[in-house]
Amino acid sequence: MAVVLFSLVGCRGSQEPAGADLLSELDGRISAGEYGEINSLLVWHEGDLLLESYYRGTTQGSISQVYSVTKSVTSAMVGEAFEEGYLTGLDDPLPDFFPQNEAINGRKEVITLEDLLTMRAGFVWNELSTIYGDEDNDVTQLTRSRDWTQYVIEREMAAEPGTQFTYNSGVTMLLGEILQQATGQTVEEYTEGHLFEPLEITQWRWQRTPTGESNTGWGLFLRPVDMVKFGQLYLQEGEWQGEQLLEPAWVTRSTAAVVQIDEAYDYGYQWWRFADQNPIVADLTKNDVYFAWGFGGNFIFVVPHLDLVVVSTAENFENSSQFFPALSDYIFPAVR
Repeated sequence: MAVVLFSLVGCRGSQEPAGADLLSELDGRISAGEYGEINSLLVWHEGDLLLESYYRGTTQGSISQVYSVTKSVTSAMVGEAFEEGYLTGLDDPLPDFFPQNEAINGRKEVITLEDLLTMRAGFVWNELSTIYGDEDNDVTQLTRSRDWTQYVIEREMAAEPGTQFTYNSGVTMLLGEILQQATGQTVEEYTEGHLFEPLEITQWRWQRTPTGESNTGWGLFLRPVDMVKFGQLYLQEGEWQGEQLLEPAWVTRSTAAVVQIDEAYDYGYQWWRFADQNPIVADLTKNDVYFAWGFGGNFIFVVPHLDLVVVSTAENFENSSQFFPALSDYIFPAVR
């Protein structure tokens, strides 16, 4: 299924057909499998849905696991908990949230909430060097444990907190437990009331851990059209239909490049950014792109200066980044 609204492409006047042609060509290349196993692509620009395409049997009503896009939704709820006074300081240390946990000792005592948000907690953690399911992958061991929170807290330390980025889905599980303790609700319940209901997101599902907590690391299932709504909410600095759902300051702070990972990527509070040296953003007049990145190629890209949201869902589990050139080769030029 494909809905391509060429007449609404943001490139006005004589450039309009060129933008339409680019999106049409991209749609055809995805259909031919040139970007791997893409299930959907939606391009929203300046108030219009320019492209809404579904592939490989997926439809508009299909919900799919968005994996670590869940982390960015969790980050939004951390911001909401600050706004409501449930959380008070980014510098609050781990013992404040788990005061009776004897495994929090030594360097773990100075891990802060911000360290968790930026994945600089300092734990020994092996997630990206092996495939999920491998015995040496910490996520594999985490899912086999009875208490996911305790599994993370009991990891040894590899670095001083706040000094080293290590991709760690476990620290996002800690954020979920902190949210649950602070608000008195599961993250699923808290998100439903503060985000999904105002955005009129009605078709969704959230996995839970063996002890009943929301899987804030990778457990959310959404429709692509509802992923677009979440991207729009951030593009609009937390405002939705006249209601301020998230504080603009949190949107700005959480999506900023807090951590410089390497020459390709930066990281914020559970949001990714392309580094300035990344060729994907080389032709943009401004590098303000930030995105939620889920395993397999599930993405929500937000580009404020282009008034653009791009969503893709996929099952490119061996190379989730193979979609990135579609941004610079087709989507960015089409809306410019």
